[in-house]
Amino acid sequence: MNTLRWLVSSRLWVAFAAACWSVESFVRCDAWVRWTLVAQIFFLTWIAYLFLSDDAIRKNRVAVLLALTGACVTFQGFQTLLWPAVCSLAVLLYRTHWMPASWKMSTWGLRNIPLVNNVLIAGCWVAMCMLWPMQQSGADLHVQWPFMAAAFCWVLALSLAEDLFVEIRPDASLLSLGQGKIRFLAILLVLVALAINFYYREMEASVWMSMSLSLLFLLFIRSGKRTAAKSFLLDAMIAIRFPF
Repeated sequence: MNTLRWLVSSRLWVAFAAACWSVESFVRCDAWVRWTLVAQIFFLTWIAYLFLSDDAIRKNRVAVLLALTGACVTFQGFQTLLWPAVCSLAVLLYRTHWMPASWKMSTWGLRNIPLVNNVLIAGCWVAMCMLWPMQQSGADLHVQWPFMAAAFCWVLALSLAEDLFVEIRPDASLLSLGQGKIRFLAILLVLVALAINFYYREMEASVWMSMSLSLLFLLFIRSGKRTAAKSFLLDAMIAIRFPF
């Protein structure tokens, strides 16, 4: 359990999940996997989630240093910075605890707007793990739009599932809707994602598995206090997208 707690608290597990999803994006486009880009996504996700936590940077200084070093080593060039830059800006505005207290915006953040924060998170995941790899592989994005829409609904549901776990500072969505409505909305979104994939004939078995298990997770996971096991299982829904 200590290892599980460390994987979750260090944010290594969620970064690994992002890398797994990016590999699936290359495979679905019949493109060779650019492992340096996969590594870049891993390190950028690691940095983002370390930054989003109030005390993760202070408690995991070695992890921050390793993540920054890895991001520099795997840098893909300035011409590829569009989607990482957009997501970085969103991360900076999601939690404004990094701003000086004298700034008026220091008490404001996208995290404080119900549902908008969840949509933002889902958009960043799809942009980083699908849109960016597909764009770099030269895939026909027109063909992939339905599957990206399905992925957006699915990861939005997972973001809402995060709100089922009570923290010291609950997100605005939980405070506004309550756990019952959030669970219902998350389940509905997964069903919509499954319907889109069925209609457009999704061929990746790992995608069907991850979404089906996500539905079971939402149906049976107990709300209440966040634990390392719950966080591990939630991020595992993304890691399962790794193609097999």
